[in-house]
Amino acid sequence: MERTLTVLTFVLLIMAAVALWMGKTDAAFVLGTLGAVSWFLGFRSRLKQTQSALEATERNNDDSDEDYED
Repeated sequence: MERTLTVLTFVLLIMAAVALWMGKTDAAFVLGTLGAVSWFLGFRSRLKQTQSALEATERNNDDSDEDYED
């Protein structure tokens, strides 16, 4: 998912640059905005994945600590 959003981000930003070069400022703005949104969604996805991995690690550590208390 993150890879797809990263590729989409770069494609949209390149398209925005081309649109700006061609003088289509409205299209460049829309494409640039969509590229920024795509980047934020990819970043959010990576953060959620990292957070869930950390929570899983903490749960495993908490479970193993309880086994050794007795």
